[in-house]
Amino acid sequence: MISMFPEHTCRHYEYLRNSLPHMVPQLMLPGEVIELPDHKISTNKLSSSEFLKDTLQRLEIANNLDNESVQQLLEMVVRDLERISEVDPSLQATTECTAMFLQCQLLLSQVSSFTGRLGAIPDTDRTECVLNKIFLLTSQLQFLFNGLSAAELSTVDQLRLRGLAVQIVAFSNKRQLLCSKFLQKLEFIQDHTNENNITPDAFVQTLLRKVNQLDPDNVDAFLEVLKNALSHRQHFGIALSQQIDRCKVTVNEPIENTDNPMKFTAGLTLAIPVNVTLENLTDTDTIKIQVLYPNKRKQLFKPRKEEFRNIGENKYKMQSDVIISHSVWIEPCCVEISVIMCGNKNGKADTLEETNLDLCKPIKVLVAPKPIKKFL
Repeated sequence: MISMFPEHTCRHYEYLRNSLPHMVPQLMLPGEVIELPDHKISTNKLSSSEFLKDTLQRLEIANNLDNESVQQLLEMVVRDLERISEVDPSLQATTECTAMFLQCQLLLSQVSSFTGRLGAIPDTDRTECVLNKIFLLTSQLQFLFNGLSAAELSTVDQLRLRGLAVQIVAFSNKRQLLCSKFLQKLEFIQDHTNENNITPDAFVQTLLRKVNQLDPDNVDAFLEVLKNALSHRQHFGIALSQQIDRCKVTVNEPIENTDNPMKFTAGLTLAIPVNVTLENLTDTDTIKIQVLYPNKRKQLFKPRKEEFRNIGENKYKMQSDVIISHSVWIEPCCVEISVIMCGNKNGKADTLEETNLDLCKPIKVLVAPKPIKKFL
């Protein structure tokens, strides 16, 4: 009977299946890939798990290699993890999380290389770019993944602290502010490790032993402690559980529209419906909708609690609206609508500042504010 349905019915099947799973049955549509038998799936998962284990075991020799060889090894392992993620979706969250962590270690190794072993900084722009990438990756590790243990989260925190230490050494114009921020982060890590009986790495242990010398008003002594602590080489690699989930967002509405503009009178408002499915989400209060205008101005919208509908374990359907308004444009332009997660220090990890993390690719919607019509 499926072949007798109009073409548009099949196109809307996935949306209806997600919206009304209790009313729409699972169907095999034309052109859909046939699922493998259970025994073949089990064999594939087993081989992928073994390959993942073998890939991570290669990192055991990293601590005995020079800096350049370590970087090459980390790059190779990250590439292999990306391939595993593509081949076996069941290991996607674990491999992505591990790859992000190793990428942070790789970037820290690189930034130590081109900063002249924590001396003169030949390229401050490049250094700042790499450090910002490290801070972004650590925020993603802290907030986007569920199932990380207290010890694993502490390892991520300690990695971020090492990045902050490099930042203080590298940029003299920000040291007063960064030193205070660094001490707050160190205090958080100390409390977290004590509460969970976690042994920090050699870098953090050195800082805790000399915490009395970390005075933001005495920058020279502060720098001396940091350089001494950074001389301890980081331990490469991390063993994560395979029971890790990543927060995902599927945008059902609006659809990409760059041809037919949505028109509204300039100065008034236009409501754009937003319908998304969120998976592996533990706290709906962290979700916001972001609108990016053509002039790069951003606007955030906080969905109301009643706009979230629970449709499964840590799975929600959100139906909301974003209200935009603007003056007259010469021609129609696209606004970009996306869903973001706001992480802050009240969450499961302390970033000391609010971090906005993209959960989906922005959807471009063409809009056209028109001038007010004058009636005689």
